[in-house]
Order: sequence, then C-alpha cells, then structure tokens
Amino acid sequence: MDRVEADKKRGLMVPAYAAFAAVANKNIDDLEYVERFDFYERAKEAFVVIQTNDKTLYANAIIYKGVI
Repeated sequence: MDRVEADKKRGLMVPAYAAFAAVANKNIDDLEYVERFDFYERAKEAFVVIQTNDKTLYANAIIYKGVI
C-alpha cells in the first residue's frame, strides 16, 4: 500500500518497503505502490487474506503467484 499524501509530503520512511523488496529480490523502486482504497478493492479479489497483529505502518502487501 502506498503512503497517503500527508506522509509523502513529510517524507515518511517505510521500513516495510525495504523488507518486501528484499524478500521479492527486487529493488525498492521496482515495487508497485497502490493507493489505499485501490488496495482495498484489490484485496477483495484475493484468493486468501492473512491478517496478523503486526502494527508496522504500511506493511500491507498483495503477492501474486503464477501468471497474471
């Protein structure tokens, strides 16, 4: 999930983005950042949703497997 405009303006760094990039073996700039409400719409179409008790900011991800 992408940061909201207020967080972008203040330059909020999101450690979760670096963690996602490392796991995906990608550069942090290669990840797709999706606006909050668009993210929620995509999540509605997911095959499975895993909810944790993690409170890390913006640590929401949609992971695709196979052919899109």
